[in-house]
Amino acid sequence: MFVKWGFIIASCQICEHTFVKNQIIPSKLEELYTNSEVDKQFQKRKEAGDLFKYSILLYAKYLQLLKEKNIQNLMLLDVGAGRGDFIGLCDEICNYELHAMEFSESSADYLISIVGKNNFYRTAISNTNFSGKKFGVITMWGVLEHINNPINELIKCKEILDDDGKILILVPNLYSRAFMILGITVPTLNPRSHLQYFSKDSMEFLCNIVGLKIEEYYQELPVIDLMYDYIDYNEDFIKDILDNNESYYSVYLLSHNN
Repeated sequence: MFVKWGFIIASCQICEHTFVKNQIIPSKLEELYTNSEVDKQFQKRKEAGDLFKYSILLYAKYLQLLKEKNIQNLMLLDVGAGRGDFIGLCDEICNYELHAMEFSESSADYLISIVGKNNFYRTAISNTNFSGKKFGVITMWGVLEHINNPINELIKCKEILDDDGKILILVPNLYSRAFMILGITVPTLNPRSHLQYFSKDSMEFLCNIVGLKIEEYYQELPVIDLMYDYIDYNEDFIKDILDNNESYYSVYLLSHNN
């Protein structure tokens, strides 16, 4: 399709999934995620009032959604827990038994203080046996786009997901209205670490391969601040974005395909 920073962005001819063709090797990616100055600066930016407030409200909304699903197994695994904002909120307002997975060293102590040493993992999902545990909820907030082989990781998620469990996934939408306006300068397009760009069709294709199904689909943050200079912000504009699945983020609620 095009090249950015020397990375080739390609599209699969079978399922139309978009991906980085010449990806950084997994071992180097893990090193970057462990001690990335860019990621540290991004986490600091998230501490800004409006962005932090948005994240907390987003998490709270989907925690309420999960509560309404009446999932019996109250063990929750947050994959790619980051700074721990989501796990921290769960600890405050939920009665889940919390587990967290995160490569970054900077947040390890905080996450362990919440979930405990035995419930904290610093490895890929597919490399962990979780001591035979089954989870009622698995969350992946902005994680799946960073994984070089999402099939392997989702197969493992399916294996450790209880029968009535749910997997909640948030991923950036490359084919957003922001991309149409900003082109390859859109922040979504970060081929250093964003290796996969899921459309609704390619997510469904992936789920069919691993034995999951899309139970519900949502859109988040139709516009971003970088778009404001180029748009007439109004309700009709927002509706048009949502009607055409062009929001900045996509959220998928997955379950077993029984």
